[in-house]
Amino acid sequence: MATNEQLDRNRLRHGGIRQVAYYFLVAILSLLIPVLLYRLWEVNIRVPFAYEKDAIGWGTIVKNFIDGGSFYSYPNYGAPFTGEIGFQPNFNALLLLLLWGMTRFASGYGLILNSAFLLSFPLVGVAAAFVLNRFGVSRMTSLIGALLYTALPYHFYRGIMHLNLSFYYLIPFACWAAYEIIQTKGGLRKRLWNPTYVILCLAFLLLGLSDLYYSFFACILIFAAAVWVAFHEKTPSKFIDMAILVFFCLLGLLISTIAWYVLLKPDSGIAISDSRSLTDLEVYGLKISTLFLPDAHHRLSFLADFAKKYVDSTPNNYESAWATLGIAGVCGFIYMIYAGFIRKIRDEYDQKLRIFAALSVFILLFAVNAGFNIFVGLLVSTAVRCYNRFSVFLAFFILAAFCILLTKVEAAIKHIAARRVFAVVLCAIPILGVLDQTNDSMIPKYKEISQEYFSDQAFGLSISERTPQDGAVFFLPIISTTYYGSILDMDAYDNYKLYLHTQNVRWSIGYGRLYMRQWMDTLTHMPTDSLLSTLAATGFTGIVIDTNGYTEESLATVVQEIQKETGDYGVAPSSISSQDSRYIFFDISEYAKNYCEANPDASSDVLQQINKDVTYSFGEGAYSEESSADGMLRWRWLQDQSEINIVNNSDEVVTTTLQMTLYTYTPGDHSVFISCEANSAVWNVNQNAEQYSITLKLVPGKNTIRLTTDAPAAEIENDPREMSLNISNFELIFNTPES
Repeated sequence: MATNEQLDRNRLRHGGIRQVAYYFLVAILSLLIPVLLYRLWEVNIRVPFAYEKDAIGWGTIVKNFIDGGSFYSYPNYGAPFTGEIGFQPNFNALLLLLLWGMTRFASGYGLILNSAFLLSFPLVGVAAAFVLNRFGVSRMTSLIGALLYTALPYHFYRGIMHLNLSFYYLIPFACWAAYEIIQTKGGLRKRLWNPTYVILCLAFLLLGLSDLYYSFFACILIFAAAVWVAFHEKTPSKFIDMAILVFFCLLGLLISTIAWYVLLKPDSGIAISDSRSLTDLEVYGLKISTLFLPDAHHRLSFLADFAKKYVDSTPNNYESAWATLGIAGVCGFIYMIYAGFIRKIRDEYDQKLRIFAALSVFILLFAVNAGFNIFVGLLVSTAVRCYNRFSVFLAFFILAAFCILLTKVEAAIKHIAARRVFAVVLCAIPILGVLDQTNDSMIPKYKEISQEYFSDQAFGLSISERTPQDGAVFFLPIISTTYYGSILDMDAYDNYKLYLHTQNVRWSIGYGRLYMRQWMDTLTHMPTDSLLSTLAATGFTGIVIDTNGYTEESLATVVQEIQKETGDYGVAPSSISSQDSRYIFFDISEYAKNYCEANPDASSDVLQQINKDVTYSFGEGAYSEESSADGMLRWRWLQDQSEINIVNNSDEVVTTTLQMTLYTYTPGDHSVFISCEANSAVWNVNQNAEQYSITLKLVPGKNTIRLTTDAPAAEIENDPREMSLNISNFELIFNTPES
């Protein structure tokens, strides 16, 4: 006969098996959602689900890992140098490690990206079910909540385009932490090895190693929870719990940042992205209306038309429309507000709902357009600008409330027949809920993507065959890597597409170091003959033209000039076109060989023009770079006081001539005072663009150029920028360094 101790061990063993089986079921059902929606059995899984914009950016990261590159170095980028990306404050170490690990076992960037995105579903589902169980709801309702949470429209619309945001599996733990800070008596740290506290500290460490947005929002949320306790219990003790969790989050961020800086060696001039403006906080803020409206592509046409009527007639619906909660979410929100704020607290579940409701209201007040996030932008930074992404935290609290509602209804039903009927209803809810939250617009456009993908693939293979060992291909038109826009029909990411399909070919794309970017900006203004000779001298053996970046007339001109200039050496370049006629490749290897033989010193002369020791960037008072539709003109607007930072990384004083073109928006004559250390000048400017120059002696380290003008700011409707001065054609001309 079994002893009591043996019975207890058997219960634990069987309980553990059931627990594992439960989470395995959650994972499988979560994965089935995208499998069924995307009809994956009908498609080529090696073709990426998205083939544009940020999806291309993630593709280049994976392709670089496949090519043997590292997290920071891109050997087939940035020819004639080695491409290195700049410091990224949103460095998602966990996701990069996952992608790198997947490349050890699979090839093909599309397969890896798709697989990573599909993996995010079971991760989110299991994490949500785990935390919902901690909230005391039944396993069945936890399963329903987990499936609805992982099938949020937010998840599908982010996709592989915003792959880092698709991995929101740590958000339930952040919500759990805020809840525990409020409801736990005596503090989470009352026992050194409190399992809940250990799990939450680990979760916040992982948050610090992952997405910056989610890390920031999680810390803000637990801060709000600590403030709640301070007001209600008249004690600041919970700030210690909050501080410890924030410490672990910052520790993760510090680990990834230190690793990034060590790998990048920042003394060589890292390019940091332009700062965001306060306007972005309004454009990408959370909108309460879109939370409760149906998706504008809903399966039911009358609901879709209802949502479109709003979306089509109101501004700033870029990402906010992706935060829609679905019918289950709306029901959960109504019940949460009613039980949390209106009805008297009756039981432990009502106490939970009070906490969920309070934290949800805080999220709304903080993240909504013109909400409290404006003070973060004004007082701290605008680096975090898309507060609509806070919606995924809100959705978890709301769906947790929905699960509590189902749990309480289930407990209230006593009649056996009624319980059986309700069991059927429970089984139907996740099916109907997922159908409500998803629609055909979320399905990748397989036909269009495949046509472009395979056309580029065939063209990329042709380029690989025609490019000699260690050869490099130059991409035209040149698009600035600091400018997020387009040239005619060519998007800023489009120049990466062919890289994804070539083998052992180095490309002129992907500059991260400032001196590389500055050199590319110089090439932008070169006439074709000078550009071709420069390319030949620096090892380029081919040129690719993206016809989407040219007008019909300008395309004909550039093709004729390439043929004419290369023909002067008796070598007319062979050319091929892609299947869709978008790209043209010119093989200039013979031209480059003949040119270098005729000009043996050309290579060293060109490389000497590229000053790696002196780099520049625009600082305070300067807005992001803008461009004309064809990309030929580029400029920045400056405020009445602005800065340009020039860093001399050498140990010597460097003499340089600074040239720029300036003009004002407002009419009349105005003055510009420019100063840098001992150098200064006063220039007269007006609405006529003119070139100005000043000779500077740059001391080792950072040199700050300050421009001050009395020109008034432009008054343009719907443009809040204070634009006093326009600057373009910025160039540094270097002289011989002096000791």
